[in-house]
Amino acid sequence: MGNHQPERSESRGIAVGELNRIADALEVTLPEEALHRGFVDSLVYEDYMQEVFASYGVEPGSRGEYEFVTLGDYATQLRADLKNVSSSQVAIVYADGAIVDGNGTGKDVYGNTLAEKLARVRRNDKVRAVVLRVNSPGGSALASDVIWREMELLRAEKPVIVSMGAYAASGGYYISCPADVIVADRMTLTGSIGVYGMYLDAGAALKDKLGITFDGCAATPRPTWVSCGPSPPSNGRSSCAAWIRFTLPSRATWPQDATCRWPKCSTSRRGASGRVKMP
Repeated sequence: MGNHQPERSESRGIAVGELNRIADALEVTLPEEALHRGFVDSLVYEDYMQEVFASYGVEPGSRGEYEFVTLGDYATQLRADLKNVSSSQVAIVYADGAIVDGNGTGKDVYGNTLAEKLARVRRNDKVRAVVLRVNSPGGSALASDVIWREMELLRAEKPVIVSMGAYAASGGYYISCPADVIVADRMTLTGSIGVYGMYLDAGAALKDKLGITFDGCAATPRPTWVSCGPSPPSNGRSSCAAWIRFTLPSRATWPQDATCRWPKCSTSRRGASGRVKMP
């Protein structure tokens, strides 16, 4: 993300205007075209890289092969020992991935897990401020609300800055709102289309296509109105609508409009009514 044209222009010796012209004209789509335009230095097969390494004095391993490390492993070795740097620290917490319920690890953001991390940071006296890096399309409304609550508690005790990545949409936007400051890249996709719900009525399809019908007995008048059977009665639909309205974060302090850069602006229901908001 971001505008890297000046760096590319300087490194390849190509003016920014020429880079834009080449991109607009789609003049570099093949490897040979990239070489001709000076985008790359050479085109070689993987096996030739051994000669390149040897020319730089790199020694192969015992089997005559070169050993590689992943970018993640390399970055891990570059981390500073923050415990010995200073008594005052700035904590960086990541919310990278879809927001889901519960606890866990992996590519998703688990609501309870992230809330617990924020709580530990809040209770750590050495941490004087917190940066939450959000790169999420959103997800579970419940998990987002769990995180949002912990963000509110955190902001009451320490400065909180949200740094938005490629996107911070829906629940990702929601958990960002309690921050004191929101920083977004010019290419960040953020905002929310609001909350929607649907009711699956598969009764006719199951009956007409598969010959499956519904029947049963129940102890209460409306025990199965959320199943995939016949459409719910009017009070069932009202309950669905009430639940969606409850999910709308009307108690949250959404940024009011595109010019508002502080999430403490007055509450605006437009933030949850389908208009994309750009902090």
